[in-house]
Amino acid sequence: MDAVAAHDPDLIVLSPGPGDPSQMEPQIATVAGLVTTAIGDGPPVLGICLGHQLIALAAGAPTRRLAVGHHGGNHGVIETATGRVTIGAHNHEVEVIDHPALAAAGLRVSHRDLNDGTVEGLAHVGGRVASVQFHPEGAPGPTDAAGLFDAALISAGLASG
Repeated sequence: MDAVAAHDPDLIVLSPGPGDPSQMEPQIATVAGLVTTAIGDGPPVLGICLGHQLIALAAGAPTRRLAVGHHGGNHGVIETATGRVTIGAHNHEVEVIDHPALAAAGLRVSHRDLNDGTVEGLAHVGGRVASVQFHPEGAPGPTDAAGLFDAALISAGLASG
């Protein structure tokens, strides 16, 4: 935490893996601290793929291996608040479980996979923490998910909306 704070970041992006999130106890503890700080007045946090899984684990929600991994550049996810469908790049074999610990931590499921309903995104009710399981930075075609970065920049006060 102190090493991150020393850089005085405007926004913290928890990047994709590789790695097994269940084997990352020190990182989970660090992410828990970053999320707590973001909910206060610290820099907002955006998690992508492994970053998304670590945010969920830090909140107390479990993860598990998917029976069939999500791979490819054309998977649909639905934004739960608006019903907007986004086509995105997926490359993961681990899912976050929709668990009561998420709501207890102030997180809601923001995106779900259209094919199997798995959790594909989380958002904090205060708007300072968000995460997605898919890869908005990996746009093999449509750039539907680019708005996720805009929202993170607005949350950090680096752009206006």
